[in-house]
Amino acid sequence: MFAIRTAFLGAVGAVLLASPASAATEEWRGGVYLTAETPACAEDGYQDREYVNVRYRPKGLGDNGPDSRISFFHPLFFATSYRRTGNFTKSYKPVQGGGMSASVWAFENTPRLKLKQSPARLKPSTPSVYITGVIRNYGDYVGCTMSFEGSLTKRP
Repeated sequence: MFAIRTAFLGAVGAVLLASPASAATEEWRGGVYLTAETPACAEDGYQDREYVNVRYRPKGLGDNGPDSRISFFHPLFFATSYRRTGNFTKSYKPVQGGGMSASVWAFENTPRLKLKQSPARLKPSTPSVYITGVIRNYGDYVGCTMSFEGSLTKRP
């Protein structure tokens, strides 16, 4: 638990302290509709369907390194998931992550995420991407399954 929390806090710190020198980061931003697929999501305060901002950084492009990352920015908090040394895939894979609101926390209940994107292969020159996916144990809530879909645009 301590190692996961430390790794997550280190990742949050790296994002917050990133300098313009990391201009080679390849990132797509936009919005998705999150849809609660299970009653557990509503019990935890999520709406049936909510539009949120997203940042998506697939592995291996520019300075992105070996991890794939996706972050969902709700009005009062954000939740981020990352897959160490791999891409998100069309089948469920365990991911690490956490969130930040009044405090920062690492997920204790391992989320499982699957993601499909079009185009299937992204390059630094790809102007936009359409993503769909599902996250089980969303926001660290056991039994909360959220689906998502939306369009993202390449950002410098």
